Parts: sequence; C-alpha cells; structure tokens
Amino acid sequence: TINEERQALLQSGWWNDSLNFSERCAWDAITCNEAGSVIIILGWKIPPSEELRRLQNLNMTAFPNLEVLYLYGMSLRGSIPKEISTLTKLTDLYLSNNHLQGKLNAA
Repeated sequence: TINEERQALLQSGWWNDSLNFSERCAWDAITCNEAGSVIIILGWKIPPSEELRRLQNLNMTAFPNLEVLYLYGMSLRGSIPKEISTLTKLTDLYLSNNHLQGKLNAA
C-alpha cells in the first residue's frame, strides 16, 4: 500500500519527484499515521501547474487510510472522480474554490 501511495503522489505531478519519498510524511502537504500510510493530504499547499489542474491526476484508490483531503482553492478543473466514494475512512473533504463538476455519491 505504501508503494501504491508513493506512485500515486508522484504520478499526480503535484509533487516534485526530486523530493525524498522516504520523508514524504514530513512534507508540508502530507501527514501519515504511525504505520507510514498517508492520512491527510493538504493539496492547497502544493499548487499544480496549469496542465495538472485535474483532480483525476490523483489516484484516490491508492489511499485507503486517507482521512482528510483538503484541496481548497487549487483551481482544479474537470469532474469529481467517483473513486472518492471508495475512501471509507475519509471524514473531511474540502473541494471548494475550484472549477469541478459532478456529484459526490456515497459508497
């Protein structure tokens, strides 16, 4: 799971691949639990470039322990991925001040 999280973070393009992944839990935008799994993503601290302003760039299914997803004001475009509904531990979701379309459906 931790390797899947790593791939999802890097493939999103929101984080610089020169960052030391073994220290990802110390990144400003990431908080991990004691096991090293990502539980909080504060995407607003890492504004993506124009071509990466899509919420679909972040593979939601790679974060089974995610509790907080805070993507306020990132100017994200496109649709809200249905995979958000698979995040069963998610308690806080902030998507305001973006340009997203679609509905959130409960799993």
